[in-house]
Amino acid sequence: MPGAVRRPQPGGVTLDTSLPPRYVWHITWDKLNADGTQPDFSAVADYLIGQQFCPNIMWNPFTGYMEQFYPATLGGRALKYNNQDGSACVQVEVFFTPGCVVDGVKYDTVADTPLVGWEDLLAWGDSLGVPRVWPMGAPQWSGNERTVSVWNSQAGHYGHCHSPGDTHTDPGPMPPLTGITLQTESITKAGFLMALTDADQDEVLAHERNNSDKLDVLIQRTATLDELVANVRKLVYGLGSVPAATLNQTFQLPDGTNTNLAGILTAIHATPGVTAATAPSIASGSVLDALNKTPIK
Repeated sequence: MPGAVRRPQPGGVTLDTSLPPRYVWHITWDKLNADGTQPDFSAVADYLIGQQFCPNIMWNPFTGYMEQFYPATLGGRALKYNNQDGSACVQVEVFFTPGCVVDGVKYDTVADTPLVGWEDLLAWGDSLGVPRVWPMGAPQWSGNERTVSVWNSQAGHYGHCHSPGDTHTDPGPMPPLTGITLQTESITKAGFLMALTDADQDEVLAHERNNSDKLDVLIQRTATLDELVANVRKLVYGLGSVPAATLNQTFQLPDGTNTNLAGILTAIHATPGVTAATAPSIASGSVLDALNKTPIK
């Protein structure tokens, strides 16, 4: 996986290449600390290594950091059954526990997170012949299929919740496999856009509103992609405690793609062609870091 830190482990499973290629998604689902934060990534990775339960990749959707334990030519060991099933059977363990708190924001599903690196993982799956479909339907917390005939015959993305014989219900709701696309020239969906003139900023700052209200004013503006990139750092002061419900509100772009504010900021940072001089600074991958940047006047 391009960009992943390699930590090769013994015991990789020989693949049954007569079966179709697939991704299998997991979440780490560890006990949270008293303040709602997750344990350290390294501690969880070391535990999986010690227990010989390693997936192919462990991914932090808040920062984009990944560690790879097995190549795509071998199966991982994070399933009780079916680790060998596929010409590729790439198991991705998402560093995530429902209800975790990151930078003061609570996240209930993987779909709510900033998804830093999501597009890269999907693109790698594309290169391995894994189509962007959920053959048994998108994962949910309950009611998922575990149909053997589908598992054995259809390439695509599966959750641990779909693996025949397994009992785990993770990963829960996941983001759309279409990914985040910001290549359209004009973005006009109200509630999505945040570009502001100086006058608009002054108008917002003149009112005694709570953070959510300020953001409501921001996202009513319309702009092209270029304007959005240029102005994303012109956010008003005081957005450091934007509620998760606001960051995670879903918007639909003109091309039908669904995303949220967290995903928008991440996608802008990753959009090809954006120069260092014009791109927002999201070096750590944290949405709140971006929201807390001093506005540029």
